[in-house]
Amino acid sequence: MRTFIAIDVPEDIKNYFSFLQKEILVPDARMRLMKSFHLTLKFLGEVKDIEEIKHKMSEISFDKFSIRLSDIGVFPDENNIRVVWVGFKESKGLQDLQYNIEQKLPEIMKEFDFYPHITLARIGYVEDKEKYYSKLQRIRIKEISFEVDRFNLYQSLLTRNGPIYSIVKSYSSKQ
Repeated sequence: MRTFIAIDVPEDIKNYFSFLQKEILVPDARMRLMKSFHLTLKFLGEVKDIEEIKHKMSEISFDKFSIRLSDIGVFPDENNIRVVWVGFKESKGLQDLQYNIEQKLPEIMKEFDFYPHITLARIGYVEDKEKYYSKLQRIRIKEISFEVDRFNLYQSLLTRNGPIYSIVKSYSSKQ
């Protein structure tokens, strides 16, 4: 079972991300816009023992916290744009939650340093990368915040039409 751990985004912010997706479109690019928005805390990949993961996640205790949108950016860099994302301002609550998840799952390798973001689009090709990156830098992200009182263990089913995500188990804050 292909899995990951993530925070859901409220509906009003999903609508804002859909608006932003229209802003980042250009005619001279191949891109796949995301249909689902979540903040991934840890990608687990193929997991054989989902019950063990569910148990370890149930041991995590956290207080609810707020996170705030901050900026727009790209991965890996402006010379090789593969992903367009919206980032978050630093949040102790978010960093602590992600750290606790990492500590509960030491056997699952950490692929990247954690950089909290929501993916807006995956980029296959952009004709003029410099011009496109300049366009992205002119977009001002509203500093919208939302409260996080739960995280979810997701299953990701890959299909021809893109991945289908379903919640395996949800974990609430202590408050």
